[in-house]
Amino acid sequence: TSGETATIVFNITNNDESSNLLHWLKITAPTNFVITSLDGPSSGGTTINDSGSEAVIMTTLSSGESGDFSVGVTTTGGVTSTGSFGIQASDSSEGDSPAGCGGDTTVSLTSGGSSAITISNVSLSVSDTAATITWSSSLPTTGSVQYGTTSSYGGSINDTTLGTSHSVTLSGLSSSTQYHYLVTSTDQSSNSASLTDKTFTTSPSGETRTVTSTVTSTVTNTVREVYKDVILPSIKIKTELKKIYEAFPSVEFVASDESGISRIRYSIDNGHNWYPVNIDEKIGKKQIASSFTPSITDDGEYVLIIEVTDAAGNKSFSKELKTTIDRLPPIVGPLIVMSGPQIVNVNSSNNLDLIVDVEYKFILTSAGGPKTINMTCGQKKYNFEKNIDTGVWVTKIKFEDEDKSCIPTLTAIDGAGNTQEKDINQIVINKRGILKNGTITVYWYDSFENKFVLWDSGPYGQNNPISTSTTGGYAFLLPQGKYYIEAKAGGKRTTVSNIIDIKSAAIINDDWQLKPVWKFWQMSEEMLINPKILGSNDWNIKNIELPRISLTSSAGLGFSTLDIRGTISVVSLFTSWHPLANEYLKTLDKLNLNGVKTYPVLLQEKSAAANFLKLRGGYKLNILADPDGEFLNGMNIKGLPATLIVNKFGQVVYEKFGNISYQEVLDVISKIN
Repeated sequence: TSGETATIVFNITNNDESSNLLHWLKITAPTNFVITSLDGPSSGGTTINDSGSEAVIMTTLSSGESGDFSVGVTTTGGVTSTGSFGIQASDSSEGDSPAGCGGDTTVSLTSGGSSAITISNVSLSVSDTAATITWSSSLPTTGSVQYGTTSSYGGSINDTTLGTSHSVTLSGLSSSTQYHYLVTSTDQSSNSASLTDKTFTTSPSGETRTVTSTVTSTVTNTVREVYKDVILPSIKIKTELKKIYEAFPSVEFVASDESGISRIRYSIDNGHNWYPVNIDEKIGKKQIASSFTPSITDDGEYVLIIEVTDAAGNKSFSKELKTTIDRLPPIVGPLIVMSGPQIVNVNSSNNLDLIVDVEYKFILTSAGGPKTINMTCGQKKYNFEKNIDTGVWVTKIKFEDEDKSCIPTLTAIDGAGNTQEKDINQIVINKRGILKNGTITVYWYDSFENKFVLWDSGPYGQNNPISTSTTGGYAFLLPQGKYYIEAKAGGKRTTVSNIIDIKSAAIINDDWQLKPVWKFWQMSEEMLINPKILGSNDWNIKNIELPRISLTSSAGLGFSTLDIRGTISVVSLFTSWHPLANEYLKTLDKLNLNGVKTYPVLLQEKSAAANFLKLRGGYKLNILADPDGEFLNGMNIKGLPATLIVNKFGQVVYEKFGNISYQEVLDVISKIN
């Protein structure tokens, strides 16, 4: 209301499509609002101009992150029906090229109702043929005086100037006559306040006198009924989206509402995310006919919805329109298999060694906009689901006793009906180890406590210890670390293994034949076991040509693999969501800083993701992006991250899947002439 101090909170989301950080935010107040304070997340300082009409705050919002910004305001005495705060954001701390924010920022300022209007300081100057009445109102109002020789009045004079001081003159009166009068003040919202009926008597002919009233409060209030707008705006899409396109076409629409349009935005994922349509110059108009082009370059099926909001906050949605963008056939990237937090890499025979009763997560990247991806393994089919936020495809599989080893086939189908079938690494389901009617327990060496403790198997989706039946089945998939195994059974000697130091994930599924206890000194036994190491830590010798493709760097510059020639280089293929991404990039950054030509490539991701990853980690080297997965052509990449050592002629001479160390890369490079 007028003359009030309050706090307004704006929730602002950084929807930058290039994944830039939001650093600068400016809020502009509408008429009759004065900004007194501004606060928000990661505040690096606030500046408010002298008039209080604008405030700037330094902040940090990551792409996709939301924050609440609290604006302290004081309202002035004026009254306006509606107004909108202006909000601008920039990824530059200097506020360069600010973008206008979409959203509902409309506020209404009222007088607070008729009870807020008081009339005071009423005075009269009366002559024989006229009377001048003056008074004050507590808020800006117009004024009127009804008058007549009875309380039914019959005449009126209006003061149409909006203000707090009022004066009207009644003329043509009869001398020595009593008149009734009623003083009324009315604000812009049609709230009104009136005094009770008063009287005065005109002077005898030729005389003038002044009468002062001491009335200082509202006596009679007449408040208008405020009309609430409940009529929804209308929105119609004029463009017919029925075809398959290589790029998203321009979308024409018409939006209408009698109270005016305040915001228009659209979604291309059936309402999951929303993007503003720029209508800055047309806000408030009753009809807006315009167009926009969604900034979509990825293949896929899209569901377009437009939302329109009117000045009263009513919302309407367009009908759903489905369309398909198709530039490429579906392309499926390398398969990543995880057991809890650990990655299971292919072994030296290019097989994936897995065990039963463990839930594995199979993860894929893709390009070409596949609509469905499934994997056939033996007689079973497993469907992948796409994470709408990351674009990554995932399925979870727990293999059972009856599952056999297989060479899986991945099948991807896009919205245009294009299909890709791809055989991947053979999956080998390892047998259970045998320990009949006993308990087998894994102990892990805790270097902090400097002792062996019970291995916490929960995060890896396994049980420890395992109690076995007459069939005796058990198996463990252990991550990197130092362990020993203990086996017990009734009437048998407790048997422990040798201490095993695992440098990579490993399977423990040895058979245990516990000996009977015949003498008290035969209570324990030792057994030598050899864990089956998963994944290969070796560098593979290669002799293939590096594909000739063009990429985009995190700095927004073009890059060709032909530029790599002339010196020994490291080309690294990985993804931003890979669990090893940060550790891997630190090693690459160190190599780059020490003079090794290093080219990290985000496989099937955009340059915006490369830029965000570089800024988040503070890396010095440029990160390249291969959004269409062109590096997969002819390279037979079997895992990620993939490190390729390239000679000065552009040939890949060594490759390794999984993590790397700084020194081992230098050692491999030293072998190349």
